[in-house]
Amino acid sequence: MKLTKVTFSDLFINQLDRLDRKYPLIEVVVSELVEKLEAGERPGDKIPNVGYDVYKEGLKNHLRIAASGVGFVLFITCISKMKWSC
Repeated sequence: MKLTKVTFSDLFINQLDRLDRKYPLIEVVVSELVEKLEAGERPGDKIPNVGYDVYKEGLKNHLRIAASGVGFVLFITCISKMKWSC
């Protein structure tokens, strides 16, 4: 049962398509995050003093060069129909 509905902006979809050319596993990593969100989890660090729930989550780049440490960062905004929080 999905506790949360996850939607993406057009800009996010365009950027994800662009990143997918260089990092083919990015969609797998994002879909794993979506599954967590739909299950009601709130992964990542909550950013304080925004006025509504915003989380910053780092995603691993499985194709990175060993010592580079480069990955992806997503900012997740949680909006409830009842109020501005999850």
